[in-house]
Amino acid sequence: MFVSLNSEYPAWMFGLCILLALAYSVLLYTVRKPVFSPRMNILLFALRFLVVLMIAMLLLNPFVKGLQKRSEKPVVLLAHDNSTSLLLNPDSTFYRQQFPELYQQFAEELSAKFQVEKYTFGSDLRSNMTPDFSEQSTNFGPVFLNIPAHYRNKNMAAMVLLSDGIYNTGINPLFLLSDLFFPVYTVALGDTVIKPDISVFDLRYNRVVSGRNDFPVEATIQVLMAKGQSGEVNLYMNDVLLSKKSFSIASDRFSSTMQFVVRDAAPGLHRMRIVTNTLPGEVVVQNNVREFYVEIIDKRPRVLIMAASPHPDLGALVAALGDTYEVELLWERQSTVHDIDADLLILHQLPSEGGLSAFAVELLQANSDMSLLLIPGTRTSVRGWNEIQSAFRLLNTQQPGMVESYPSANINFSLFNLSQELTERINQFPPLMVRLGGLQQEVSAINLLHQKIRGVVTPQALFAFGAGNKRKIGVLAGTGIWRWRHFDFQRNGSHEAFNTLMTKTVNYLVVNDDDNPLRIQVAQEIPFNTDVRIEAELINKSLERNNEPELSIEISQTETGIVFPFVFNRFKDIYQLNAGRFDEGLYRYVARVSMPEGDIVAEGNFRIVAGSLEARTAVADHGLMEQIAAKTGGELYYPADILQLAGKLNSNETYKTVVHFSERFEPLISKSLLLLLIILMLSAEWLLRKSNGSY
Repeated sequence: MFVSLNSEYPAWMFGLCILLALAYSVLLYTVRKPVFSPRMNILLFALRFLVVLMIAMLLLNPFVKGLQKRSEKPVVLLAHDNSTSLLLNPDSTFYRQQFPELYQQFAEELSAKFQVEKYTFGSDLRSNMTPDFSEQSTNFGPVFLNIPAHYRNKNMAAMVLLSDGIYNTGINPLFLLSDLFFPVYTVALGDTVIKPDISVFDLRYNRVVSGRNDFPVEATIQVLMAKGQSGEVNLYMNDVLLSKKSFSIASDRFSSTMQFVVRDAAPGLHRMRIVTNTLPGEVVVQNNVREFYVEIIDKRPRVLIMAASPHPDLGALVAALGDTYEVELLWERQSTVHDIDADLLILHQLPSEGGLSAFAVELLQANSDMSLLLIPGTRTSVRGWNEIQSAFRLLNTQQPGMVESYPSANINFSLFNLSQELTERINQFPPLMVRLGGLQQEVSAINLLHQKIRGVVTPQALFAFGAGNKRKIGVLAGTGIWRWRHFDFQRNGSHEAFNTLMTKTVNYLVVNDDDNPLRIQVAQEIPFNTDVRIEAELINKSLERNNEPELSIEISQTETGIVFPFVFNRFKDIYQLNAGRFDEGLYRYVARVSMPEGDIVAEGNFRIVAGSLEARTAVADHGLMEQIAAKTGGELYYPADILQLAGKLNSNETYKTVVHFSERFEPLISKSLLLLLIILMLSAEWLLRKSNGSY
């Protein structure tokens, strides 16, 4: 490191420091009559001169400017598939016992030249974790989206992707490679031999069902290499066989959809199972069973949607809400408003001129406590809108046009919880078409999403909540939410983010305010071998979040009665808990916080559901691995050749250590040795004076 001495003051001021030190020393040891010997006087003069000079110069805050050299090895990323599909084949012993040692040797050979960063992936991306093949789903998204963003400014060499190519969540990884700036070398794991297999490939059902209705269950059965044999599918409720269906297998790649109807089921939570027969020679039998839960209630909250005209937004709303609520699209006027029984009314581009506007107004007047969700558009009447509610006034404008507005989540939103992952997904949603002029909202209204126009986040609400008299009111200030649903599936391989946003919104609007200040958020159904994550909030009398008291929770398995106690961690102004993984079954929780006025308790339940996504297919997709390598400039290797890949990377001369030089500034006043030196010189001067008969 090359160094130089600098200061923010001009150089002539250091000359003043020398003059000051010289004058002080001359005054003390020359002008005044010396009492010491000439040699001792010179020594004391020098000590005092140096001490004063150093103190004076340090007051000018000099600093050392250095040029620091730093070497950065090229980085090789190891992304290892951690899913259970690698163990669902005859060579599972190889992946349990032999391959981990080979993988470790591979990493050690690379570490001599490269900085090796290890990751495992399945449903989540984890760093520095030893693969244990426990993940129940595989998503390549975090590998190709999160990792490149983190290493954008690093000396990247390559990525080595070790996987069987099977993915069951997220989108096709081939669509995620455009932003990569390094080659991906793939190591094809798993078995590509197709063996006899029958599996419950897909299920379609409603998680919540109204007790007065029969409900359907639809299962898609997939069969491989079993032509001419017969299959059987059984539907169980609470271990009681409800129905059985048989079919003939017409080809070696066969699929069939079985439809069941469950009738006269009692209200409550029911454990359901779809079970197939086992084929001769079948190796993977975990995918022969799919378990799920159906909750039958006397009455589900009812959502009524009225629109000025057909629009793709309506289909998106029905698809998102249909599993949880009774949803009805109303296209024509009913005979009387008293025939309508709904907890929430959604008005899409209403009120407008004509159509159902008058009927919607009558319905709201007759049901003062009916919640309302408004979605304005080009057909919305400003006057009619402002007459039915006052929480969000639609502003008239001389330019009745539309503008694209992107969502930007409000980090201070508090009406219901949105996870960080959900917030990040929402912030990536495409824009809605919003009326120019915007909304004028009451001070008490709370924004869930702000409008971001041309890259600037504005105070204007894109999604907000307020109140009018007795009713709750929500406003989604633009049309085009069908694009949100489409984008969610295209980017993440599911509609989970969009559906969660809509169901949480409707749940807030239709459910009466919770008098319990302790509120627990946990998924109702959690896949087996997945961490149970719970969030909680405690609301004080000022309607503010407070996480100062300790919050504990007891989770008990209903069948065995075993109790698991936990204490929540505090995060910002809420509570968080990762309770780990549980066995299959139904669990009940009791959360408790002690307050001066007494304990506050919140109770509920969740289910750990059997049936791994990884078990749906165990046939490796090496073709996908080869395509990933080809599109990124890498190559495909097999486990037996993995050390050859290490040799190829080590011998590649394009991967070199990069030397960086950076300036470093360090103030001298921070050097403790200088302070020690000043103290030693002052102490030496005092001792010499004292020993020579002076003070």
